[in-house]
Amino acid sequence: MVKFGFSEVKASCDCTGDVEITGTVANPNDRALACAVVRTTPGVRTFSAKITVSESEFVRAKEGNHRVS
Repeated sequence: MVKFGFSEVKASCDCTGDVEITGTVANPNDRALACAVVRTTPGVRTFSAKITVSESEFVRAKEGNHRVS
């Protein structure tokens, strides 16, 4: 999932097209995007997502504490 900007998300699949994604993302939108990437990948029959939203990143963004680099 690194190709899509999700360095902390890993995907595993079996030969029947069942995919499981696990890991951590920064916010709920990233979680939805990671799921959409898997769901729309050719050959994926079913998938399960065990992705956690990093609360510290999400809370900081929600509170307006944005870091500019």
